[in-house]
Order: sequence, then structure tokens, then C-alpha cells
Amino acid sequence: MNLRVWLRRYLSRALSIGVLLAVAASIVPDTAVRPSRVWAEADDGCDGNRGFSNFGADDRLVMTYYYYWYDEQSIANPALTLHPPKGQPFDWRDPAWHGQQFVDMSEVGVDVALAVYWGQTDPWSTGGLEAMVRAREDLLAQHLRPPAIGLMLDTNLYSMILPERPQLADLTDEEGMGAFADLVSDYFALVPVCHQARIDGRPLVFVWRADTEDGDRFVFDQRTLDGVSEMLEGRLGARPLFVFERTWVTHAAEDGVTFSPEARFGWGAALDGPRFEERTVAVGPGYDDRAIVERPGYVRDRDDGRTYARDLRAAVLSGRRWLVLETWNEFWEGTAIAETEEYGRETLTATRRYVELFHRLGATPARDGWFDLGTGEGSYLRRLADAPQEIGTYALLDGRSAARAHYEEADAAAYFQFAVDPRLGIEQDRDVTVSVEYFDEGRGSFYLEYDSAEDAASGEGVYAASSPVIFEDTGRWRTVRFELPGAHFRSRQYGGYGDFRIRSVSEDRDLTHAFGRVLVTANPGVRPVGFAPEGLAVLAGSARHAVDIRWSAIEGAAGYVIDIGPLDAEVPPGPLSHASQARDRERCAGGPLETSRVSRGISLEPSCRMMVDPEGEAGLYRWRVTGLDALGNVVGEPSDWSYLVLTP
Repeated sequence: MNLRVWLRRYLSRALSIGVLLAVAASIVPDTAVRPSRVWAEADDGCDGNRGFSNFGADDRLVMTYYYYWYDEQSIANPALTLHPPKGQPFDWRDPAWHGQQFVDMSEVGVDVALAVYWGQTDPWSTGGLEAMVRAREDLLAQHLRPPAIGLMLDTNLYSMILPERPQLADLTDEEGMGAFADLVSDYFALVPVCHQARIDGRPLVFVWRADTEDGDRFVFDQRTLDGVSEMLEGRLGARPLFVFERTWVTHAAEDGVTFSPEARFGWGAALDGPRFEERTVAVGPGYDDRAIVERPGYVRDRDDGRTYARDLRAAVLSGRRWLVLETWNEFWEGTAIAETEEYGRETLTATRRYVELFHRLGATPARDGWFDLGTGEGSYLRRLADAPQEIGTYALLDGRSAARAHYEEADAAAYFQFAVDPRLGIEQDRDVTVSVEYFDEGRGSFYLEYDSAEDAASGEGVYAASSPVIFEDTGRWRTVRFELPGAHFRSRQYGGYGDFRIRSVSEDRDLTHAFGRVLVTANPGVRPVGFAPEGLAVLAGSARHAVDIRWSAIEGAAGYVIDIGPLDAEVPPGPLSHASQARDRERCAGGPLETSRVSRGISLEPSCRMMVDPEGEAGLYRWRVTGLDALGNVVGEPSDWSYLVLTP
């Protein structure tokens, strides 16, 4: 179907979840959705070892937690926050229910359904797996591509085991390790090889927290991982790939023991926002446990789908290889993205579109990341804040937005914490430049503390300090550039999430210093940096909509050439091939943006305004800027590509 025709049909539907989800749904047509990569080689479905999903370690995968403990009685439970669509099966015993969920997962691009397993503590845990396998066999026999089945070992199941056998909480003991290995091997005994999600031939095993909701805490160290892996290799024919929830690593650090899993993930994205952990990024649509007795009553509002869309956008831009959706169908806590009576299929629509973006952008590298503390916008650089006050206090100073850092009594200082996305590639030792805009007001100083490869620095390199900047109370905006030698951003600050922070010390604790934009440059060079629109921003207009593009000025540039067009369109060679033509000079004065190919504009200022043709193609676009001197020669390098979404 033609994209324009499809888009008009889609936008004619009355969606109730707001502009962001509507935009997400307008990026690509349904026919362009990438199917789940499940290789069903046997004509009759699942045949021996053929047909299983053996993904590569570097593949970009989408996974989701699949809760299969429901039956018809669950619907009547008053603690159920969300409800399944009326008239559809809803029973863990019924292969038709699992089949429908797998079809929906495949349609939105899910590669792996992580079955939330509770061992042999309840009939649904094992019986549901058998029904799940039958459903997947039926789909493979129909030449469909359902997601592979991975294991999510919910360690809360120990709350039903430890009262009778408390010694099993010690996972350094032979008995404790053996019981843990039994749980995993019992699961795989019920899920044949051809249905298993594997990474380079290794069964995929996610493991929930290092404690239970009842307050039980496991005893473990590296012997646990090595011992259990060795036991299972003999039983399964391959060493599992364990992906541990991040509390295993933090508890090990607190206990002073070594524990080094190959991969990890973060839980809590539905409630607290995206969780970034090495190769994984987890996102969720919202959270609500108010209906559950003896729960705290936590809520993260879905905001008509905007919450989920913002989180998905951050996940796509992050460059992580594994996108984990939290959750597919946890109806009790209201975190489901599956079809529900309350939200229909609208959340699925958003998921499908952002999954497409996740694959289209892939691991495209970038050199510059920024975050504006005044506006909350940014690309490839994230402000970290668990508590609301950690985002700072908004201030408008000399016509510019800013934020004053939160003062912490214990340190007699104020902080802003930051994390760098993998697209910038600063995991290894690198010399990094960080530029900070600050309002020169009052007295005191500030400096950066960054994760460094220098183990002799404070905290074994975690909080290496830059030289300080002294406030002179000029009442003006200033910019300072910090050169950070040997940066090694391994997310070791801020509880395992941060890479560097601003530490500000003010003589007046009631009026902390104010900061604006923070810019990280991973590769030296002279080039513009695109600031607006924010990465993957939505530009939805009416009859004629202005695209306002802004970037950083560079020294020596008397003007700029702007290339903008569809993601897959060919870029004309060289920035000067026709930049002097009349239509290029006119574009940044409000001339039309050609949406079927790459357009060029020329501007004397670090900004450009183009108009979108309402009949033009909607979809994913990219733009970049190149500086020119007074003679038309290129100054420095072109900027990185920035991405935006156009809708009529």
C-alpha cells in the first residue's frame, strides 16, 4: 500500500492516546514491520532441533515478559487493574490464548517471549508451558513466525520454597546450587529445543532480583554462577546465557564478593522509567498497583500513551542492542502492552512503530551528545534523577532556561548526574570533551567528577575530578570546556547508572548555581551540533508547518548548508553541488522542504526554517549541517545526522 494512502487511512481513525502515539503509528506502513526472526525450517512445524531461534550475540532483539498465570477466575478479581478483551480466550490451559498472544507479539516485532516461570510451585507454571508449546507448534505448522520462548526465572517463587527449606537461599552451597539448577533444567524439560530462544546456541535465561518480595535474600558469589552453569551445561548440552537483574551485581558489591554475569537487565522501567543496563534497555507503559491489597499504591500515569512513547524514544536513541518491554501482560500492576479492554490495541500500535525505528536506526554511531538542563531535552546524553528534586529547580535567567542543582546536606554540595548512551562509544579509555553552560552568579565553584580509567583517582577512578571553575558573579551566561583524559564510562556512578556529574559548591545554599546545556564530544573536531528539533522529535502540523532547525555555531563559519530528507534517500555528493541555487537560498527563509528526496538549504545563521508540504510524505527523516567560510569552502566536518518524524 502506498505510504501516503496508508497514512491517511490511519489518521482517519479516532485515536485517544494523543499526538505521540499517533505519530509513532505514522512512521512506516504495516507491511514494513520486521517479522520476528524464528527460523521454521520444517514444513510440519517443529521437527527435532530444527526451527529454534538461534540469535547472534550482536543481534538487535526485542523481548517481553510473558505472564501466563491467568484463567477465567482472574477476570473477576477486584485487584486486576487491566482486563483482557471481551470474547477472547483467557486461560493458561488454552493453547488458543497463547497462540493469540504470540501472533500479536510477532506483529509488533517481538523476538523473544520471556515466560515468567515459578517452577513446580503451582499447576499453571508447568501446565501453562505445555499449552504454550502446543500453541507455538500450531503456528509454526501454519508457516507463521511466533517469538521464541525464553526463560524468566521469577525468584519470588522462593517465597514458597524457603519456609520449608531455608538452606536453599545459600547459592554458594552445593544443595542450593543444585536446587537452582533444577529449576532451570525442569523448565527446559518442558520447552523443547526447537522452541527455545538461544543466543549463539546457548539457552537464554533471565533471572529476577537477588531477593524476594517477602524479604528473603540470597547468598551468592561467582561460585554460584560458575557452579550452576557447569551443572546445566551437562544437562542441556550448552552453557546457558544468564541475564541477571541488576540487584545481583549491586548486592554483590555491598557484600564485598565477586559476581560477574555476562549480561544484566534492570527491573522497574514501567514504574520508574527506562532502565539502561549494558546491552539492554527496558521500557514500560506505566504502572498502577492501587487495587492490590497491602501494596504501597504506586502509580505512573500512562498520560494517554505519552509516557510509553517518551520511553520508547529514549530506548531507540540509546543504541542498546536488546529492547525489553516491561511487560506484555502483567494485568495486576497495570503494566501490560497487550490488547486490553481499557486501551484496546493502541499500545501495540506504538510498540510496532518504535520497534521499526529500533531496527532502522540500529547502532548508527554518533560523536556528540547533549542535554539541556533548562528544557529537559537532549540526545545521547541523559540526566539521571530518581527523586523529583534531582532534576533541579527551573529558572529563567537573562532570557534563557536553566536549572538550579539540588543541594545535598550530607555533601554540602549540589549535583547534576549524567549518563552517556552507547552510540557515543566511550566505554573504553578515551579523551573526552565536556562543555557546560553556566550562569555566572554568586560565589563558589563547580567541577566535573567523571568515571576514569585511572585507578589511583578517588574511588578507583569512579570520581576523577576536573579542575574547578570559579564563579565571578558577573550575571552573564558563560561556557567552559573540560578536557577529561582517559574517560572510561562504565556506568559506575549513581548506583551503577552514571558516567559523570557536575558538583557545585555555593556560598549560598539557598540559591545554588544554575546550568544550561551540557555537551559531550567523544571525537575531537570542529563541527556543528544539532540541537533542535530534539532527536526523533515529532513535527506534526496543519496546512503548512514550519520545521525550525537549530545547531551550534562553529568558529570560522560564515554560513551553513543543511541537508534534510527521508532516512533512505541518497544524499547528493558534496555540500556545494547546488547550494548556491535560488531554491536553496530561499528554503531557510520559509521555502518548501521537499519530502520525496534530500533537500538543501543555506543559512547565514545557525538556524533554518523550512515549510512542510502537507501533501508530502510522512515518515522518518534525518538532517545534518556543514559549515562554510566566506568563500564557500567547508569549515571542519559535517555534523552528525539528527532524526525527526514528519506527519501532515
